[in-house]
Order: sequence, then structure tokens, then C-alpha cells
Amino acid sequence: MIKPITEKRLYNITLFYLSKYDSSREKVRQMLLRRIEKERQQGNAIPDTAYDMIDSVINKMCSLGYIDDNRFAENQVRILSRQGKSATAIIQKLNQAGIETSTIQSFLHEQKETDSHRAFLWLKRRSKGGFRLKKPTNEEEKKLLYQKDLASLSRNGFSYTDAQQALRKSYENTSDD
Repeated sequence: MIKPITEKRLYNITLFYLSKYDSSREKVRQMLLRRIEKERQQGNAIPDTAYDMIDSVINKMCSLGYIDDNRFAENQVRILSRQGKSATAIIQKLNQAGIETSTIQSFLHEQKETDSHRAFLWLKRRSKGGFRLKKPTNEEEKKLLYQKDLASLSRNGFSYTDAQQALRKSYENTSDD
């Protein structure tokens, strides 16, 4: 039996989704639009008011506190900072989720981690820089790996100076071994 698209059904779909994932308004909207498109591709009838129902469901979820863009942005900035993501990467990811850049930057400024510290965390997670398990044997190999690590950090959104600071710090912390 084909279930029709109703506001109640969209509400239940959204409630189930939010019980698993913290989300922004825009991500919930995208999820519901994908769901409606899937129904359309299966040949099911989509009411003309489907998009109005989506807006209504999202507004209800926001008024109930299930969707809060500020809470979502703050949590994501904290999580991504600890993962060693650059400020640029964090801004891009949250912009895709529909969060304004000014909101993201305000939460980034509240974080104690600087971009050079995030780069250090990134090196540690990836076992690069001074955290390499297999240490370079000669100066030429050291220089090559240093350049590769700099390039890798810059591809991940870190500035040249932040990458240099993080690499220098990583070698200082592991030189005792």
C-alpha cells in the first residue's frame, strides 16, 4: 500500500531523522525534498502543497526546539575543530548545511583552538610530520617529507604559516623519542 504524502507523514519522517541526527533547517529541508523526489520517481502522487507542508513541518520542529541552527553550528564547530579541520573547511561544511558565515565565525572565535593547533591535531590524526611511525633516514628524505606534509596541510585549508608552525611543533614534541 502506498502511503500518501501528508503533513503528518512528513512530520514523522522528520522526527525520526532528528532522533538520529542533529541537523540544521536547510539539511532537514534537503532531506525532505529528497524524500519527495524519491516518491515522485516511484510514480506516487505528490500534492501541490508538498513544499508548503515542508516549511510548516520545519517551522514546527524549530518552535519545539528540535531544530536549532545555532546549537548545530556550535556543536559542529567544536567537533570539527577537535578533528583538526581548518577554519576554511569548517566554514565550507557548515555553509553547505545552510549556516551563515558570520554565525560560524563567531563560534570559531569562541574556540580555544587556533588554526595552527588544528593543523597540529590534523598531523597527529594522520600520523604525519613528527608523528610518522617510519622516521626519515637522511636529510633529503626529511626535506621531501616536510614538503609533502606542507602540501597536504595546504590542501586541507591551512595557511602556509599555520602549517609551518604545526610541523615545527610536531617535530619538537616527538624529538624526545
